[in-house]
Parts: sequence; structure tokens; C-alpha cells
Amino acid sequence: MARAAGEPVRRSPEWLWIAAVLLALLLVARHVLASGSWLDEYWQLWISGAPSIHVVDRLAADAHPPWFSLLARIILSATGGAILPARLVNFVCATAVLAAGLWRMRSVDSGLRWRILLLIAASGGAVGMTDLAASFRAYPWLIILAGLQAALLAALALHRPVPPLLAGAVTAASVAIHYVHAAGAIAIALVSLAVAWRGQRAAMRGLAAGLVLGMALDLATGLIQLPHWRANFDVNWIALSGGGGAAASLAAVGASFLTGNFIASALLAVGLIARRSKPALVVLAPIPLAFAAWAVMDAGAPLLVPRYMATVTALLATAAAVVWWELALAPAVNAIVAFFAAAQPLASSLMRPALAGWEAGARVAAAAVRACPEARLYAVSAWRYRDRQDSKTARFEEPVIGFAYRKVGHAFGLSPRFVTSPTALEPGRCPAIVWIEAAHGIDEVPVRTILERGRLYAPADAVTRITPTPNGAVLLISPADRLQPRP
Repeated sequence: MARAAGEPVRRSPEWLWIAAVLLALLLVARHVLASGSWLDEYWQLWISGAPSIHVVDRLAADAHPPWFSLLARIILSATGGAILPARLVNFVCATAVLAAGLWRMRSVDSGLRWRILLLIAASGGAVGMTDLAASFRAYPWLIILAGLQAALLAALALHRPVPPLLAGAVTAASVAIHYVHAAGAIAIALVSLAVAWRGQRAAMRGLAAGLVLGMALDLATGLIQLPHWRANFDVNWIALSGGGGAAASLAAVGASFLTGNFIASALLAVGLIARRSKPALVVLAPIPLAFAAWAVMDAGAPLLVPRYMATVTALLATAAAVVWWELALAPAVNAIVAFFAAAQPLASSLMRPALAGWEAGARVAAAAVRACPEARLYAVSAWRYRDRQDSKTARFEEPVIGFAYRKVGHAFGLSPRFVTSPTALEPGRCPAIVWIEAAHGIDEVPVRTILERGRLYAPADAVTRITPTPNGAVLLISPADRLQPRP
């Protein structure tokens, strides 16, 4: 039953919210640990884990602002450079910042702050915390910072005082952390400024200062990186893979939210259809503004993928939290809703199981080496199987891809030879092993084409077995009389 005007809010005990948030965090951590690594994470290791003499050059040559990479460098120094511990530390740090920011908003009812924390931390789907945290990249921070922005907007819509320093710091960080995400962060800031104009001039000044600072940081780092972009990037990988696009990405975010955030979706439906919650509508107002900005950015070439739109998930989750708080449900009902909200990461993991990543191919190759220790292992860049394999982008990425093979191979006791020029395979008593990652569907390509595009040359009588992996394939190439018994 909804709360009548003037009726005091029925508070649920704090232990309920603590238990729900902890359950959600454990379920997200479970998915984080189960997910295999992918190439973007090795990019992060290559940049943030670089020797000191190379750090500035690699930050300047990156396609992202340097701020998360600098934080990642600290995380890697504390975790020893391993991806899984770094992911967990990154996730914990981001969640702690969300909790600290919400705690600082003391003028907002604690029940609303707990609900925002729970629905953002427990957000599922491809653009929720569950999947975003399963990558050692800046992506968890996109949803966290946008969530704090959304919480500040909700406070303004409810006519609650907003700390100016917090508003400025959160806005600046959210705008400056990712170039494409910045469109969503700017949209939230603009709507917040419009809401604050009438009665919260101190908050408005904080928001304006944060917006200007964030945009100035983006402009400064973008100009520094521009010469490197021109020198190294002549292929848009999103366009090359046939994906991207503002409209398609927004539709994907919406579908992901509906399926991975069933409690939040149900609450939103109640709030927008039955109650027509004005504060919730204010929180959702930045979405069309952000989409317009993304569409302009996307006009020249597709730049958008769903995870860059984490702003939308943060706004939807926060609006759902506002509706939930407004409903003022009985404590027992709140407990049930909180439990199912906390279980959203589990449902999301069941619908979108964790991918094995590069480790799957490494396990296949390691098994082949154990079976015949003299086997030679070759690793091939997926660019060899793309139309622009000789582009500047491919050449720029080649050292990172080689680094990735060495990094994951070392964890499995492997020493792969990264193929950078035409190479004659030398199967002898043991098969030659060809390991290919980041090449989805390559197992459906004829072996002859795989070898030709990879610039690999095998004996004429060789027989090949292909073992597909979730991220590529492993080939075992041997003379016919070694691979198959003679009749």
C-alpha cells in the first residue's frame, strides 16, 4: 500500500539492508570470479602495469582518459598483477565509493539511500554491475558514478539539501572517467542544474563547477591523446565487427535491464503507471538528453556499445529505488522485496553464464603440451582473420595481443611463440599447436583458410584437429601417420 501524504515512513531495520547488500555483493563477486579474462583486460594490464619509463607514453596512446588507468596501477601494485584479484579490488573500491557518497547525503532518508545502494550494486544484465564488474576496466565506475549523480538528482527532486562539494566532485569524476560515457554524465548534470536552479543555489554552483572541471579534463586529455589516435587508429573496431550504434545500444540496455533487474523493473512499472511518481520521472529525464548526445556522437561512425551506456542502468535503478521508497511498504514486505532484489545477480548469471575467456584455450593447449611435452605452441592474432589485418590499428595492437598470450600462457606453464611473420609449422613426434583467441566462430572456417590468413605453412600431408573454445580455437597439426593410426 502506498504512503499517504504526511504519513510517517515505516522503517525497516538496518540489518535488513545490510544483509541484502552483502548478499548482492557476494553474488556479484561469485560471477566476477567465474568469468574468464578477455583482451580488454590485457590492454589494461599493458597500460597500467607498464614499467615506469613507459607509463606516460602508454597513457597518452590510450583511447580512454588516464584516470582509471592510474587507479588501476595502484590496484595492480597491491594485487601483484593478477586479473581476478584486481577485479575484486576494483569492484570493492567502486562499491565503497557509492556507499560513502550515499552516506554523505545525510539529508536524504536512510531508507532511500539503502535502496539506491542495493539496486545499483545488485543490478544484473549485460549493462549492470554483475557483468560490468567481471572486467578489470573502468566499467564498474561508470555505473557507480552515474548512480551517485542520479542519487543527487533524486535528492534535488525531493527538495533535500545536497552537499555542494560532493555534487561537484561526483560530477567532475563521472564526466571525466570515459569519453563516451561523458554524454550521459553531462545529461544528468544539466538536468540537475535545472532542478537546483529554483532553490538550491549552493548545490547548483557545485554542480556547475564539477561540470566545467570534468569537461575541461576531457578536453585536455583528449587533445594530448589526439596525435596518438591519428598515428595509431585508422580502423573503428566496433564498425569492423558489425556492431555498435546508439539506437541499437539503447535498445540492448533496455532489454538487459528488463531481464536482469526484474525487481527494479516491476517497481518502475508501478511507479510510472500506477503512481506517476514525479521524482522518479525527474530522475529518468536525463535519458532522452543523453541519447540525443550519443546519437550525434554516433553519426559519423558507430561508437556506442551497451556498456558505455551504464548511465541508463544507473538512472533506471535509482528511479526504481525512489518508487520503492515512496510506496512505504510494510517491513515484512520490504524484506521480501529486498531479498529478491539482492538475488538479481544470481538470476542474471543463470541467464548469462560467465564466459571462460582466454583461459579456455590455454587449458586446451596445456593439455596438448602435457600429452606431448616436445610440442611447439604458436599463438596467432585475431587480426589475421579480419579484413584490415595490415591496418595501423592492427599493428598498434599486436604487442598487446602478444603480451596477452604470454601473460595467460605463463599462468598455465606455457611459452607460446607469437606469430608476427610467415611461419612454417614444424610438427614432429608431437603435433604443432596453434592457439587463436578473440576470433569467434573461427572453428567454422576451413583449415586451409585459417592457415593461409594466419601466414602459417604446414606439411602437405598434415592432418588437423580443431578444438573450438568460447573465444576462438586450438588447432593440433600432425603428419597423418602420427595423428591417425595406419590401417
